[in-house]
Amino acid sequence: MLYSTKRIKKRDCTGKPGAFQPGFFGAEYFVFQHNKWGKEEKSSNPFKKGEDFDLRIRVHDDKFEIFGNQKEIHVYKTRVNIAAVEYFAVRKDVQLKGVHWGGRYYNLPFETQFPGGYLRAEERVYVYGIPKGDRFEINFLAQNGDILFHFNPRFKEKKNCTSSGRESVNRESVKDPH
Repeated sequence: MLYSTKRIKKRDCTGKPGAFQPGFFGAEYFVFQHNKWGKEEKSSNPFKKGEDFDLRIRVHDDKFEIFGNQKEIHVYKTRVNIAAVEYFAVRKDVQLKGVHWGGRYYNLPFETQFPGGYLRAEERVYVYGIPKGDRFEINFLAQNGDILFHFNPRFKEKKNCTSSGRESVNRESVKDPH
């Protein structure tokens, strides 16, 4: 995450393989390679001074998909080998609330066990993605397959459906506005 209320000068990034520079008039994307700066690419900036922001950069072999506040704002074609990126830096005038990296490509259906064998109170489950159809579902399962929590956004209905059940029999269903 890199967001600044002060513009970042290119010289601040000398020797680094890439930079993302949001400012209040737009965002710039550029790379320092072979002792010179590459061509800048620009896009609109969804961030506002004094407001929370969410910046996500999805790394692919040939590009970075950049999302600002849950919306794609730019696709940056990489100009260097991703393996050349060794550091991550956040500088200038920003209050950080969190930094996370990791991830992979997920095949569906996706299923995994929680570390230690179960979900604990006060833990968080983050799910990131892009809906491709009219609905998808997220389930918390017991070892025997019982659905202990079911979350199902339905886009045509503009509702989120939540329920729980045993042996695929729904016990409770609540529809909330989407």
